[in-house]
Amino acid sequence: MDYSYRPFTKAVDTGWTPMIVGNPKKYQDTASDILSLWGMADLGSDQTDVYTLAMTYDPSKSLPMHLGEGMFGLATRDADGNWVNAVDENVGGAKKFVVGPWDPAYELGTYGVDPSTHTAWAVINYNNDFAVARFNHE
Repeated sequence: MDYSYRPFTKAVDTGWTPMIVGNPKKYQDTASDILSLWGMADLGSDQTDVYTLAMTYDPSKSLPMHLGEGMFGLATRDADGNWVNAVDENVGGAKKFVVGPWDPAYELGTYGVDPSTHTAWAVINYNNDFAVARFNHE
């Protein structure tokens, strides 16, 4: 409960880890610090409400060819510890890449990079660790 005795519906927690630089290939470099986000799902569920997560990145760690082809952006770790496209872990939604800023009209599965603000974003629906990183194009 809060100080007015209103019950909380969710207790969201975050944590930060410095960006990965020079680690073994399995834990490839990131272009941002790593955000750990949890507490947004209902008890017993992995799925959260749909939300957009945006993170800034170090532009010196991206290549223009990766930006334009959807091979760089908001990433999460898969079961093997590799950084993969964050929208690949969604429950539902259609994967769509955009170069440019986020728009509130974008639906679940839309992701993109805004090179002018050095921001990567994705419309997702789960908790996990997130960073901006390069990933394989599927």
